[in-house]
Amino acid sequence: MHTDFTAAYGPFACFTEEIEPNGGPEWWWNEPDDDQWGFEGGFPADDVVLGEDYVGNYFTMDAWFRTSMGTTKRFVSLSSPFSHAYLTEDITVVGRAEVKEALELMNLPEGTEATTDWWDLF
Repeated sequence: MHTDFTAAYGPFACFTEEIEPNGGPEWWWNEPDDDQWGFEGGFPADDVVLGEDYVGNYFTMDAWFRTSMGTTKRFVSLSSPFSHAYLTEDITVVGRAEVKEALELMNLPEGTEATTDWWDLF
């Protein structure tokens, strides 16, 4: 088995609910911090806003598996909220198996000031 994996997922700027004087809820939009992403003007909106230190929302995978005797099982399920792409894989091979795969899912890029070592942000 060989794997080469990169992952990055930065936080989403959330909504807060405040109560109006008449008792009804009113939703307030929190602008994204430097390490967050959100929608311009609140939700729902089409324009995505990235904080300058946002690490990105993506991952790449390069895997290689091999067995000469035994059972190989693989289950993968992932989706993209931006492109609505969906991938699912559920296989079982009994005996000899050799699997090679590569995947790149780029949803949101990193912010303009993000470091290449994104884990240093946390």
